[in-house]
Amino acid sequence: MFATAADQRPEDLHQAMLGAFADYPVPMKSDLDGFMNMLAQRSFDPDLSRVVLAGNRVAAFWFVGRRDTAVYLITSGCTPEHRRQGLSHMLGARCMAALTEAGMTSLQLEVISDNAPALSLYRSLGFIERRRLGCFTLVAPDDTDDDPAPAAIAFDQSWQDVMQSARQLRDWEPSWQHDDGSILAAGDSAVCATHHDQGELSGYAVLLRTPGVIAQVAVHPARRRNGLGKALVQSLREHAPGRPLRILNADASDRSFTRFVARIGGTHFLDQFELVKKLDQASASTTCNT
Repeated sequence: MFATAADQRPEDLHQAMLGAFADYPVPMKSDLDGFMNMLAQRSFDPDLSRVVLAGNRVAAFWFVGRRDTAVYLITSGCTPEHRRQGLSHMLGARCMAALTEAGMTSLQLEVISDNAPALSLYRSLGFIERRRLGCFTLVAPDDTDDDPAPAAIAFDQSWQDVMQSARQLRDWEPSWQHDDGSILAAGDSAVCATHHDQGELSGYAVLLRTPGVIAQVAVHPARRRNGLGKALVQSLREHAPGRPLRILNADASDRSFTRFVARIGGTHFLDQFELVKKLDQASASTTCNT
C-alpha cells in the first residue's frame, strides 16, 4: 500500500532507513535525533514524501525536501526483503506525479557514482546528470609545511550575517544539503569561521557539528594560496573534537579546489553524481501511467 510519510511515526521512518541502508556502501547509522535533524536541515516535507507499506512496516520510501517549487530527494530506499519487485520504480513514479500535481518544478538528488542499480533506477525515471561531486575525509594536517602563520579567525558572526557576502566568494553552488538554506536550518549546529580584510569578508568556512562536515569553505581570489583557507578549516577542528572532519559534494570540475583539499590533508573516498529532473504536466501524465 502506498501512503504519505506524514501518516507514519518518525520511529518507523527511521527504522525503514536503517534497514534499507544496512548493506549500503556507506551504511546509515544515525540515531533517531540525528535522523530527524537531517530531515529538518534538508527541509523535509512529509506530505510530499511517499512510502510503501507492507503490513505495518515501511518497506520502501522516498523522503523529499521542499523549498518553494524546488524539491530534493533527501534519501530513498527499499528494505532488502522487498527488493527486485519493482517497488522503487513505482514509488518514485508516484512520488513525482504527486510533486507535479502540487506545482513543484524540479527534483534533484545525489547518488554514489558506482551504485549501478540506483543510477539505472533514476535514469529510468528521467533524471539526467548535472555534475560530479567529490567527497573527502580530512586527516590532521602536517604542521611542518611552509604555509604562512594562520590568520586571525573570528567566530562572532552568524550565518545569517555572512551569507550574502559569502556568495560573492564561491566559484560554484553547494549541493542542497550544504547550501545556504541547509546551513540556516542547522541553527546552532552550524559554526561559521570568518576572516575580514578592512571590513570586507575575505574568507569563510562553515562546520555542521552534528555530522562533522565542512559545508562550505571559500576564499577571495586575491587571498588564495597563502594559507587562509587552511587556517579557516583548522580553526573549525576545536568545534568537533575527537572526530575526523569531512568535505562532501565538492564540484569535481574545480581542480583548484581539489588540490586545496589534498593540501590540507583531504583523502578522497567516493564520488557522487548530482542528478536533476524537470517536473511538468507532460511528465506527470507519463508518470501517472507508469
